[in-house]
This record gives sequence, structure tokens and C-alpha cells, in this order.
Amino acid sequence: MAVPPILLIHGAALNRRMWDPALPILGAEFTVLTIDLPGHGRAGDRPFRLDQAVAEVVELLRTQAPDGAVLAGDSLGGYVSMAVAGVAPDRVRGLVASGCTHEFRGLAAVSARVGSWLGQALVSAFGSTRLLARVQTRVRQVYPQAPLDSILEGGLRLEGRAEALAELAGRDLLTPLERYQGPILAINGELDRPNRRGEAGFLRRFPRARLEVVPRSPHGVSLWDPALFARLVGSFVREIR
Repeated sequence: MAVPPILLIHGAALNRRMWDPALPILGAEFTVLTIDLPGHGRAGDRPFRLDQAVAEVVELLRTQAPDGAVLAGDSLGGYVSMAVAGVAPDRVRGLVASGCTHEFRGLAAVSARVGSWLGQALVSAFGSTRLLARVQTRVRQVYPQAPLDSILEGGLRLEGRAEALAELAGRDLLTPLERYQGPILAINGELDRPNRRGEAGFLRRFPRARLEVVPRSPHGVSLWDPALFARLVGSFVREIR
């Protein structure tokens, strides 16, 4: 069977340009696709809706990867990838779910809804430009290897995070994912406490999944160490092809 292409799916508020450091590494061996989710990047003129994001990813796979692809998403991109695998398992040759072993259900759903409301309130109160300056400073401190200039060029939209939290709150993504019987690589940062707490339950539910914990990394391994993330994805694809 031919080597499957890889579809990289970005995190909340970000865009396809976050993958700029990974593209030369993976592109030397694989066909690599990227996308701007609704409410992000070039699709930032409309709000993020999970069902719409899933539909657009499925359509991209239908037209550009008719024999299926490996989906590799971090954070929101991971949740979208899981949702796609749940509704269109035949189009997913492999799943890399990074930073998404945490479910937004129960008290976590309440926390996500509060976080969404606070995020929207901050944007309304202070404006995107003012908040963006603070976000840039924070990103450079926490993720010094992140391609921030590229992400800014691609359109960093802060409202996307609040919309994503609202959409994920209360969602059961694991039950639909049981329809997908292919290989799974779960990646978490060592310091990503919510997702580390969810690891055991995720692995019990999907015993075929393999877990990779990245030392010293916070949430968002692909921003923390883009090259390492690319190498993990590449190694996973080589194992399943």
C-alpha cells in the first residue's frame, strides 16, 4: 500500500502557518497537507464550529487524499482529528492525537464554558490588538521555538480559542472514536497536567494506542518543539505504512 499523506491540523487561535518548521522535515519524505479550520487563519471570517470543521476536513480528504491520510493534530487540531476519525474512519490511515487525552465533560465542561466566556469578554473589553501584544509576549516566553512571525502572518485570531472551548464543552468525542480501528499515537507534554490526568483513561479505552510523553513540554508539543513533533509523526507513519 502506498505511503499515506499527512494532514497537519493546527491548534485553537492559530493557523496552518504554525506548521512551517515541520514542513521541511516531513515534506522531505511524505506528502503533507495543511488546513485553516473555520474561525482561524484564512477562514477567520466565520466562527469556529466543530461540525463544520469536521466536514471541511472530510471534504479535503475526499478530494486530496482519496485513499486516506494520517491525521496529526495538536490541541484543538487533535480533537478535530479524533472527531473526523469517528465519523469517517475509512478515510483515516493513522491518528496522531496530541494534547487531547483530556475530555471537556462534567466539571471540565463547566470550566471550558467559563473559559470561553472570559475569553470573549476580554476581547470585547480590551480589543484584539491590545490582547494580541500580550499573547505574543507570553508565546515567546513559553514557546521560544514556535514560528510566531509566521503564525501572525497567517492570522492569529484570539476569538478562535473561546469558540473552540464552547464547542468542545460537554462533547463526547471518545465514543464515536471507537468506530475507528486504526493505529493511534497519543502525545502529551510532561507538564500538561489536564491531559496527563486523562492519559490512563484514554489508554484503557483505546488499548491499541501508543503514548509518547515529551519531557519538560507544556501543552502544545508542536509549538514547544516543532522538529521533535515532526519526527514523532514521521516515525509513526513509517510504522503503519
